[in-house]
Amino acid sequence: MLGVSEDGAVVVLPNRHMPDTRIEADEWLEFPGKELASRGVAIETFLPAGKRRTQEALIVVALRGRRRLESEFPASGDGFASAEGSQAMRLTSDFLSPLLSIPASDWTFDQIVYSISRD
Repeated sequence: MLGVSEDGAVVVLPNRHMPDTRIEADEWLEFPGKELASRGVAIETFLPAGKRRTQEALIVVALRGRRRLESEFPASGDGFASAEGSQAMRLTSDFLSPLLSIPASDWTFDQIVYSISRD
């Protein structure tokens, strides 16, 4: 899972708290789950300086079978790998580029776009 904002990008999953993100078909993946939340793991978001409103997106990739994107992603296991500015595009590319070597029938992705505002 990759979070993208106007000023950066962050690899939400995999990370050092949850390096293995495999689930079975028809299962739900909650992050952070109750156990991680009890240890203080949380997802936070912030408005860029001087902004009253912004949009962000979460990009989720799912693979079929036993294949693991974590093993193909260069920053696997890092605690919330992140980048700002022009490096955010590189992080996004590094996250998604392993998909080019996987048959399109073996993966899918979706995104959620949401707004953050200060009223």
